[in-house]
Amino acid sequence: EWNASYGYFHLERDAWMDIFPSTTIMDGSTNVAGHVIMVNFGIAPQTWIRLHLDFARQLVGSDRQYLFQADINFRF
Repeated sequence: EWNASYGYFHLERDAWMDIFPSTTIMDGSTNVAGHVIMVNFGIAPQTWIRLHLDFARQLVGSDRQYLFQADINFRF
């Protein structure tokens, strides 16, 4: 089994409280926009691999971030 998800985010400056950052995207800052793609592949009962890809850019400025994560998950 498998599933996939896609998300787009657009956070204006100070759109989110600084005490609740998403640290994987531009170190938790606001003033960013980007895309998130996640794919989960089942490899055995209660075991799956997750591939997570983030593309982010600053709304004002030229900083960009490309982040790839791969996880293996077990449920018991």
